[in-house]
Amino acid sequence: MIVVVTSIQLKSIGHFFQFARLTMRSVHQLKQDHPQVIFQASGFWKTYYTLSGWNDAAEMKRYATSGHHLNAMKAAAKVAAKIQTITFECAAFPSWKEVKERLMTGKVITYR
Repeated sequence: MIVVVTSIQLKSIGHFFQFARLTMRSVHQLKQDHPQVIFQASGFWKTYYTLSGWNDAAEMKRYATSGHHLNAMKAAAKVAAKIQTITFECAAFPSWKEVKERLMTGKVITYR
């Protein structure tokens, strides 16, 4: 299984509604186009996490670079102060504790 974990830190709580709108559209796209993907999200205040499990890397890349998800990535600089992400393979869907530990070594994008 290919696991993708992302942490998004908003610039301010005032950006929450724009972030929520972008996220809801992306999640709808995911559930409609890729119903077999395992997806979880969590977060509070200014920090939010997504966790997804994919069987196919090509399918994951197609989703990440299309539709509402692509629009959300393009808008990230407007709402996010920092995004951190990591992609890795594992045999079973991991726990939140495990993925947050792995995320510490992930790619970091910082916006001003």
